[in-house]
Amino acid sequence: MGEQARGGEVGRSGRARPRFEYPTEAYTMSVYFGNVVHRTEDIGTSVAMRRLFGVLGARGIPALDGTWWGDAILGRARSVVASRFLTDTACDVLVSIDSDMVFEPDDVLRLVDRAEDLGLVCGLYAQRNTGQPDATLPDGSPLLVNAPAPVEVLGVSAGFMAIHRRVLESIVKQGLAEGVAGIDHHGNPLRFWAFFHCLITEPMDGVREWLGEDFSFSARARAAGFPSWLDPSISVGHASRQVIYAVPRELQTANGPTAGGRAALPRADAHGVRRL
Repeated sequence: MGEQARGGEVGRSGRARPRFEYPTEAYTMSVYFGNVVHRTEDIGTSVAMRRLFGVLGARGIPALDGTWWGDAILGRARSVVASRFLTDTACDVLVSIDSDMVFEPDDVLRLVDRAEDLGLVCGLYAQRNTGQPDATLPDGSPLLVNAPAPVEVLGVSAGFMAIHRRVLESIVKQGLAEGVAGIDHHGNPLRFWAFFHCLITEPMDGVREWLGEDFSFSARARAAGFPSWLDPSISVGHASRQVIYAVPRELQTANGPTAGGRAALPRADAHGVRRL
């Protein structure tokens, strides 16, 4: 967990609520960063996360670092961090940021605010293989990246996602995620809810589709009464050899094109520290 936490007091869950060294009166929510890192290097978020935690501290926003390291089974890793968020903290919002996301601190704060209202929401980013937005509307039509407000989508993209506590609580209460016991990648015992266990769809035209872990979670959330939302105004970069944006950074405040954009990856972002 991040260095912000010092001691604790009992929160609404009956568990210890971390006490922070800076005042929190200006912000009513607390944030848990359940990032998943399974590669040996983290390209985008090492520098960006350090900058983010500095801004959170300066603004008096309580936050904990619950990053889960080294597990290449993404569905299990995301399920573990969501379960730890639910059982081991009293935080309000779980934020998941993949290690190849490039973002500004205000992108995260806006995402958290949206989660308080909407429950389950993600930001806009491009697929690395196509440069196009990684989002589809429920009717199958493509997303308009200059939409003026959050739009309902088939599922969230978990690379830059926020989940309010009430979504996970509802999934558990309705029995939509199975309890699992096992051994983690370090050989330690694990008990968690399989929130992100991959699903296989019912046959359509004789074909059954394998859903990724993020869309599988979205299906569980929808069954619990929480649709998936995407806020096109929160546009972040997706790093590979270059940083890819669904909307070029310089055009994000305008009603601009729907094509993707690329920008050179800053050298510092490629060589940041591995842990906060």
